Formats: sequence, C-alpha cells, structure tokens
Amino acid sequence: MTDEEALAITQMIAGHWNLKMDEPTRRLWMSTLIDQDAQSSVGVVAHLAKKMHYAPKIVDFREVMRLLHPPQEPPPLMPEIESKRGVEAPEWVWVWSWARFHREEKIDRPFPQQDGHVDTTEMMTADEYETLRNEWLDAGSPKSKHPLPAAMRG
Repeated sequence: MTDEEALAITQMIAGHWNLKMDEPTRRLWMSTLIDQDAQSSVGVVAHLAKKMHYAPKIVDFREVMRLLHPPQEPPPLMPEIESKRGVEAPEWVWVWSWARFHREEKIDRPFPQQDGHVDTTEMMTADEYETLRNEWLDAGSPKSKHPLPAAMRG
C-alpha cells in the first residue's frame, strides 16, 4: 500500500467514527496500514464500520484482517502421508533402518531416495533397493520395536 492510500484509509477511520486523531495516533495507524493490502484494508474498515459503534483500536483492525484475509501458508516441501498418529515416515526409511540395524548382513550403503543428501559414490541402484525392499517385505516388513517415542507410549 502507498502512503497516500494509508493516509486515505486513516482519514476514513477518523471520519467514520468522528475522531480527532493526534499526529502520533495517525502515524501509528499509517505504520500499521502500510504493510497491508489497500483493498483488503478498506474491506476490513468497512466491516468494522458495520459492526462497531465505537472507534476501533489497531488490535481490532489486525484481528479482523487476520480473520477475513488469513496469511497464505507456503505449500509443504514434501507430500505428507497421514496416519492415525499424524505424519508417517516414508516406507524407504523403515527399509533403511531394517537393513542397517536388524538385517543379518548389515547394509550401510545410501539408498536412491537419499540422493542429494549423502555421498553418492556407493549409492544403491533402484533395482538393488527393490530387491532389498522385497526382502524386507518377506521378513514381515518390520518397522521399529518402538514405533513411538518414549514420551508418547501409553
């Protein structure tokens, strides 16, 4: 929003509620408004004008702005897999844990899913991973002996 738009909205607030704003109050309103979208701010002030019989405070403006125009959240970096206890770890994590800690012949090589996060000189191929995954499935697809952290266990 521009300074002119912020000043116009501040004057709109002062005019509707017949306020005599002193300079510090006007600057405070303008500094609050300048970070907002002008059209959304006018809508919020119009909403407040319909609902409030007394002059709104800045906190009133911010709360109605938050309710009518919630901030946009960025999309998650990776798709989340929902389970009954929240977000579940991807299957390859369980295969990796089993291969590294529970398999008779331990495998310490990085999985293809870890590409870009680990040293790739000895990375397992996709076919090798599928063979290992099938072995994990044949073993009953064991996960962890304690799938929940100690603090969450019943």
